[in-house]
Amino acid sequence: MMKTAARLNKQRDLERHTRNHHMIVHGAIMEGVFPFTASMDGEAIKALLIVLSRLPGAEGRAEKAHKPGIVHKEIILPAHAPPEFADCSTLWNSVEAIEKSSDAQLAREIEVALPVELSPAAQLALVRVFVKDDFVDARMCAEFAIHDKDDGNPHACILLTIRPLKSDGRLGPKCRKVYDLDSQGNRIPDGKGGWKNH
Repeated sequence: MMKTAARLNKQRDLERHTRNHHMIVHGAIMEGVFPFTASMDGEAIKALLIVLSRLPGAEGRAEKAHKPGIVHKEIILPAHAPPEFADCSTLWNSVEAIEKSSDAQLAREIEVALPVELSPAAQLALVRVFVKDDFVDARMCAEFAIHDKDDGNPHACILLTIRPLKSDGRLGPKCRKVYDLDSQGNRIPDGKGGWKNH
């Protein structure tokens, strides 16, 4: 009897751990904050998060809860982007709405270090040029934030749409990698465990 109870407790703990890990990976809230979410599936948790985000004052609290050290936030869009994409909520909700799979990758994030020798204005100009030339000109929508906590590590976090923006202002299909091939038609290793591509 005692061994059976211990085995059941161990199984429940493993299930709870697996469920918590799944919730963390998918950006959901933890059972410790809302215990009733333990019995909910992923879609129900998403619906709960949407409802919570629309409560009166939620937007203001979210703005206040941003990371310390953010000195600048900006969205840069291709010229043909709908004007409403200048609002980050609208942009990322549109990106999420087009996906069919609940575990689809919505964006890619790039973090770049900024030279401490540059002034904040020069750092901002450098990030703007980099984002525009390398991503926005390739029809991606980009949101970036420059972080500087006066710890000698100024950097920019850049969030990019995976789907390019079509000329009609709608998000297009995800782009596939084109691998570089050698003379025998085999993929060329990139030396980092992957394959060279363009």
